[in-house]
Amino acid sequence: MSDDASALPQLNQTVQSGSIPLTLTTQEAVEIAQLCTLAKCPEQIVGFLETNAKPEQVRRALIDAKATASPEIQSWLDPESKPSPTSPASTNPLMVAVQRLAERQQFLKKEH
Repeated sequence: MSDDASALPQLNQTVQSGSIPLTLTTQEAVEIAQLCTLAKCPEQIVGFLETNAKPEQVRRALIDAKATASPEIQSWLDPESKPSPTSPASTNPLMVAVQRLAERQQFLKKEH
């Protein structure tokens, strides 16, 4: 049985028992379940529901967990931060990474 399928009976039992004082709407609870399932973390659904986390909080937590677990997606840039108007693009780590990627793609196009 997959993790997705095994998490559903637990979720159903927990919700029906009334042990979760839901302040979330049904739509928010479904969105949380979908987010966890898409992130391949269905075992976290109940925990998020128990804490009455909003879908945006769940999305952020799942993204952060995936980013720190993956060596390919590690970023210490705050997605909410705004670029400084005085800092040139050449010192912005995101812009440097984008420039490198663009150069690599141009190089690969020239090879073919």
